[in-house]
Amino acid sequence: MTSIGRKIRDARKNAGMTQVELAKATNLSRSYIGDIEKDRYNPSVSTLQAIAKATNVPVETLLGGASPAPPAPQKSDGLPELNARDERDIERDLEDMLHSVAQADYKAPGDEEDTEALRAALRVAMIQAKRTAKKKYTPRKYRKDK
Repeated sequence: MTSIGRKIRDARKNAGMTQVELAKATNLSRSYIGDIEKDRYNPSVSTLQAIAKATNVPVETLLGGASPAPPAPQKSDGLPELNARDERDIERDLEDMLHSVAQADYKAPGDEEDTEALRAALRVAMIQAKRTAKKKYTPRKYRKDK
């Protein structure tokens, strides 16, 4: 289930607004908008109404109705989800690895399909390894599942 903060952030971004612009439109502070989006505070009904009016989104959408963005698929393996930084790191490392393989200069004609298959297999392995490492090495006090 998507949090209210995430729905507010998605609504703001879909409206093409920055946090500063939303703050001015709702007569709230930018830091308060940021805290709401990070789920540090639960907004009051009047705050939700002001945000909904400023972003042209029904309050029901912000509370749990139809989401402006499709929810991310849930993983059932008990491992933590990757954030955007983790995904960027994986893509960078994958490109470095494939560049190293390309430098070996043993390509044969028609290897594009093989290269894509290698890329897909490496990506899956790297994602699994990163998620396993996050579960194993994240200190207990920072874990969300506790």
